[in-house]
Amino acid sequence: EALVIPTDVADQSQVEAAAAQVERAWGGIDIWVNNAMATVFSPFADIAPADFRRVTEVTYLGAVWGTRAALARMLPANHGTIVQVGSALGYRSIPLQSAYCGAKAALRGFTDSVRSELEHRKSEVRITYLVLGAFNTPQFDWARTTIPRKPRPVGKVYQPELAGRAIVRAALHPRREGYVGWAAVQAVVGTMFFPGLLDRLLAKMAWKGQFSGEPVD
Repeated sequence: EALVIPTDVADQSQVEAAAAQVERAWGGIDIWVNNAMATVFSPFADIAPADFRRVTEVTYLGAVWGTRAALARMLPANHGTIVQVGSALGYRSIPLQSAYCGAKAALRGFTDSVRSELEHRKSEVRITYLVLGAFNTPQFDWARTTIPRKPRPVGKVYQPELAGRAIVRAALHPRREGYVGWAAVQAVVGTMFFPGLLDRLLAKMAWKGQFSGEPVD
């Protein structure tokens, strides 16, 4: 049974109100998934400050406010699972997506901190960070862009059902971190061992690799 609550996750008060509505309807919250995102395809110097702020508030602070609302219900019950839908770009940034990469990297750091706090409390609440590769989602049609061609994902593109199944597994069988798609594994391992080489490779491959053959409308 779905309970649909349109919410701007960048607004902490709206997120809290949504959580309270769920609590009233169902008596509590067992699983919370933070998945909302926004992005801009553009060189950093060409991104309007308001757009950079919006990406950060939705993609990073949206997950922060969601985690806060979830913990407010889960900690007293000493039960629950939070799933952070992260990205390979939170480990290995690429050109033309500085706002999104920064937000996902911030989410990873935030999650590590909260996880340590839960360990300190010896809490039964669990938090999982999923590292996703490139997926076939509508973001490439609606994201703001300043590049001359319609944007596309870099590398192998997976269908969203794969990510959906991974999120369900993480919710029901939580673990510290999970990787979805080979590109996610490559990003983590490559950044660990060859960060400078990746800087140079991505400067060439990931720049043009995000341009499709279609002009922007």
